[in-house]
Amino acid sequence: MQEVTTNGHRRHGLGAWLDDLGTLRIALCAVVVALIVAAPFSGGQARFEGLAFVVTVLAPALFVMFVFILALDLVMTRVFLVDAGGDARRRLLRVLKVEGVLFAGLLLAWTPLLIRLLVLRQG
Repeated sequence: MQEVTTNGHRRHGLGAWLDDLGTLRIALCAVVVALIVAAPFSGGQARFEGLAFVVTVLAPALFVMFVFILALDLVMTRVFLVDAGGDARRRLLRVLKVEGVLFAGLLLAWTPLLIRLLVLRQG
């Protein structure tokens, strides 16, 4: 995970890893991590005051949106991977791994709430 910068120095570790992801993907990953953290607190009943509004109303709505956003980014990364070679291919594979883990984590974190909502609809 070494990267040569414009001044000839090599970047290692977290700096090179974050450079590989890019600014927009870092923001995407941060929102997804926040949604994963909010999932256990979502409950089943909407509350419209204070911080409870964020985790019971806003987070579930954002969850649905970000499932599709993250899935689209995974597909587009895979499309670009087909023509990539060398360092670009390695970078895109790393992006696929990170986003794949986040996608699975997002789905797993919100599965209990989705199951509760589906059971309520049937009963």
